[in-house]
Order: sequence, then C-alpha cells, then structure tokens
Amino acid sequence: EIINEALISSPPALISHLESLSTYDNVPRKEKAFRNFASNSLRLRGGNSASIVESIWNHLNSIRQEKIKEKKVKEEAQEDTKKDNAICISIPTKPKANTTGKDTKKAVIKAVKKALKKAPTGKLKMKDLRKLVSEKLEAKGQKIDKKDFKVVIEGETEIILEGKVVSIKQ
Repeated sequence: EIINEALISSPPALISHLESLSTYDNVPRKEKAFRNFASNSLRLRGGNSASIVESIWNHLNSIRQEKIKEKKVKEEAQEDTKKDNAICISIPTKPKANTTGKDTKKAVIKAVKKALKKAPTGKLKMKDLRKLVSEKLEAKGQKIDKKDFKVVIEGETEIILEGKVVSIKQ
C-alpha cells in the first residue's frame, strides 16, 4: 500500500525499482530486513546499489511517517468528537435513584431472583448476575455499584453466595 503511494511521488530514478517492489506481497517494514530484501529481490549489487536501496528506504519511510501523522490527527479528531458526544450523552434524562435506597434494594433482589430462576442450573457467577441485574436496573433508570450489589446479595437470606457462584435457596 505504501509502495503504491510512493510510486506517485517518487523521483524518476526510483520508479522502476518501486514498481518491482510493488509486485511482492512480503516487503519487510524494518530497515535492515528491507535493505536485504530490496538488494536481493531487485538484484542490486555493486558500488551504487547501497545508495539506491538507501534512497528507496528513505522515500518509503518518509511516506510511512506522513501516513502515521495523518492517522494520529484523525484519531485525535475522532477522540475530540467522542468526548463532545460523551458529554452530551452523559447528561441523565431521568434522575438516578440512590443506590442505598429501599426501592433499589428491592429492585436488585427481584431482578436477582428472576435471573437465577431463568438460569438453566439455577446458579450464576457473580459477575454475570451483576451484569444482567445492572442492565435491568439501568433500563428503569436505577444504578448500583459492585460493592453495593455484593452487600445486597450477602444480606438477603433467600440468596446463597458460594464463592463466586450465586444461587437461590430451595
């Protein structure tokens, strides 16, 4: 890709060499490997060959550096737009409920029980259960932290916590 772009802006003396290199799929990106590859594949031997290979490398390297700079500029622009979008998105439309409120605790317990009943074995890992419950709560405009979630689970008598696995008492 870089070689094809280099053909457009290359000096006339390098065009034939770059055309030959563009036919190869496995052109190295590191300097030493590229020099060996170019001198062997282009059959450049003798006194002038080192300067030709060096000029090819310098030309390709300058184009590669330009592409890297362009890519960084694009990424920075995308990050700026993402930050602007994130600021707009992060403004809540509904007020979030207090995570220690009774309503939230009840909603968590209810969602946990439903999720565990839907599970084929009646058991779920804490992480998976927390994700499921968090999704349900966020849909209702509520939120709960990891620590608060664990406290609610441990405080409930109908829910059993065995290491990282949560199940319902039967």
